[in-house]
Amino acid sequence: QDADRLVDICCASCTLPVLCPVTYVDGVPMVDGGVCDAIPIRHAIDDGFHKNVIILTRNKGYRKEEKDFWLPGFIYRRYPAIRKQLKLRYRNYNEVLDYIDELEAKGDAIVIRPQKKMEVGRTTNDRKKLSALYDEGYAIGRSIVENNRFDFKTPVI
Repeated sequence: QDADRLVDICCASCTLPVLCPVTYVDGVPMVDGGVCDAIPIRHAIDDGFHKNVIILTRNKGYRKEEKDFWLPGFIYRRYPAIRKQLKLRYRNYNEVLDYIDELEAKGDAIVIRPQKKMEVGRTTNDRKKLSALYDEGYAIGRSIVENNRFDFKTPVI
């Protein structure tokens, strides 16, 4: 039963809104947690983790464009809370990025993020571009470790 529940949890964590059907864990309907909390840093802090390493996939200063999110009425009709979160998703994402910038500026978080302009998107399958992004992230992480820059009083990047 634990293995089946783990599979359900994994499926729920991969349930992309609109593209995938709602998944149930212990009878509770779920979609990917990013719908409500794309970067759960506040949750981590509430759980007692006050010094965090945050790995982002976008450059410093990146914000999602605020736009109206329209869903046909039949999608998630039975789940109004999911519909509401999908409409607020861009605003919530941008707010958490602002909060992460504050944590970084205070030295309370180490933030690892791409330095070069992103040339990949969610559906990019160009191996050269993906490898370049991977190599950049690896180099940034390696530099932090090699230079012992896990000092939470000095912003890293």
